[in-house]
Amino acid sequence: MLRRAGVNDMFMVSLSNYYYEHMQEYLAALYDSRSRGHDLTPFLEFALPAVAERCDALAEEIATHNKRVLYREFAQSLFGRLRSPRRRALAERQMRVIEALLDFGPESSSDSLDRVLTHYEGLKYPERALARDLNELLHLSAITLRGNLISADLDWPRKFSESELLDRYERMPSASSANNPAMANLERLLGRRRS
Repeated sequence: MLRRAGVNDMFMVSLSNYYYEHMQEYLAALYDSRSRGHDLTPFLEFALPAVAERCDALAEEIATHNKRVLYREFAQSLFGRLRSPRRRALAERQMRVIEALLDFGPESSSDSLDRVLTHYEGLKYPERALARDLNELLHLSAITLRGNLISADLDWPRKFSESELLDRYERMPSASSANNPAMANLERLLGRRRS
């Protein structure tokens, strides 16, 4: 009926799962509506909380999508302003890590980094370089590591100004990542992923 009326199904909110999960209440609402001379009030009272729940979930999906877009633009802008050629080369790899984490959702296991490793193949120790890049992103608070889950911190662009992060990034010593306690965890995590 909705399709015949010209409603685009891309914008429809599907409630069928809600109806299946609440089958008894659904059937009772239909019965009440029918027994009251087809007064839709009982059915609408049943269905409206589901519409609100689904709309809230869609609003959250849209907000998360917008955060990903902002995060990606912020990282590209930040890394695009790096001065030294070495830092720019590192930032290109780190941007690929960020892209992979954003593509795989809010919480990615270390397995999602497999395709990123292809960008490290020309290096002598690709896994160590990946761990070092992840560690620098951790130092910048761009990503988080909890157990075996690595994720992009979607609130990162709102926590720091670009100039603060640029200064922080430029002042990072090249060997600092090897001394950071998180480095051992990252290397262990990446080693576990490969075995």
